[in-house]
Amino acid sequence: MKLSRICAKLIFLLATLNVIIFTLLYAIGLWSFQRNFAHYLEQKDLQQFQPIATTLGEAYARTPSWPALLADRKTQNWIAARLAPDFGMAGNPPPPPHRDAPPPRLLILDAQGRLLLGPRHFPANLARIAIVAKGRTVGYLGVIPAPGFAIAAAEQAFSEQQQRTLATVALALLIASGLGAAGIARWIGRPIGELAHGTNSLASGKSGVRIPVHSGDEFGQLARQFNVLAETLDASRKTRQERIADISHELRAPLTVLRGKIEAIEDGIHPASPDNLRSLGEDLKRLTASVEDLHLLALAAPAAFACQSVPVALDPLLTRLIASHRLAIEEAGLACELSLPEGVWIQGDSTRLVQLFGNLLHNSLSYTDSPGQIRIRIEREATNWKLAWEDSAPGVTDAELDRLTERRYRSADASLRRKDGNGLGLAIARSIAEAHGAKLSARHSNLGGLLWQIHFPVSEGRPC
Repeated sequence: MKLSRICAKLIFLLATLNVIIFTLLYAIGLWSFQRNFAHYLEQKDLQQFQPIATTLGEAYARTPSWPALLADRKTQNWIAARLAPDFGMAGNPPPPPHRDAPPPRLLILDAQGRLLLGPRHFPANLARIAIVAKGRTVGYLGVIPAPGFAIAAAEQAFSEQQQRTLATVALALLIASGLGAAGIARWIGRPIGELAHGTNSLASGKSGVRIPVHSGDEFGQLARQFNVLAETLDASRKTRQERIADISHELRAPLTVLRGKIEAIEDGIHPASPDNLRSLGEDLKRLTASVEDLHLLALAAPAAFACQSVPVALDPLLTRLIASHRLAIEEAGLACELSLPEGVWIQGDSTRLVQLFGNLLHNSLSYTDSPGQIRIRIEREATNWKLAWEDSAPGVTDAELDRLTERRYRSADASLRRKDGNGLGLAIARSIAEAHGAKLSARHSNLGGLLWQIHFPVSEGRPC
């Protein structure tokens, strides 16, 4: 797989940074080596004069003062033999130096730093070797720094070898850092490139896009979050397609029937009689009801439902609902039993709750055999009100219990398939229950049919 532009930029930046860092390290290392090596040569240069300072200290110990020591003929001869042609003795000028000889470098100072012997003019950075007699410093042997060191062949070879080693190490570290930069850039750039590719795929409308999770670090967490987002978008796209299919399916048939009846009246096949117009009105009512159900289902998310949150008493609401449908219940050959305690208060929207209970009632009227029974009761459970809505036979299988609230679900039993419904009522009821913080679930009823249970949080509030 080719490296992305992100990887290339990272490699370039890291490599440039490494070049700068190792160039500085090499320059500092080389400067430090040369400085320390020069100091080593200076110390080595001074060491050759240490025996002279030691001998002068031993001679001073046998003489009361520097003038007496320097006036001694034996001392003059020793100094002349060892220090000439660096300086003359006791008024005797040194022999004229050879034109190619180096300038004098040695001089003698007393304990106060005053010149005793040697060149009158000497630099401020004069190196001094203490002359010690009987445990105290009595003077100094001054050494003027040489303008250049006569480096031995072995020392020169050692210096060159150390510089080559330093350069080799710096080059090896630079190559290793370059390879490391490439690895780091690939490690960082790979998940970023995969994320960019996945994002572009989602933006172009491709479904099923997922990013492989390679690790548990931040990149892995980002990949997992992207996959969750992709799954959410896929589910949303699928839901939208299903809703469009629902709308098309639910509206196609009534619109076709309505159009056929209108065309028949326009063509004179059927007269525009009150009965035909009444039939058209009924078709429009059913079509309007389907549109309203689809609109409610589009608000399936609890947060999307336009529900008020005010104290609502369930017992009078259910009593009025059953009373208003008493005739339909009797025509269906059913008997309705209510067991509702007083003061059943919840937080909710009375209009939506009427829709919820109305859908359950419509389901019982449509599927319960005659003669049959509907039983509605409410019980207190800790912080909840449990509403139980059950009806008599027929019932459904265990496998169908959890699917009853799916949109447009039809029972496998042909005798339980309604001809006048759209399969959305129970799905809407479930959404309204969830919007009220409750859950609608189905069980088998002791009466032989279904038992719907809803657990509403208790509200201690009362309307003012």
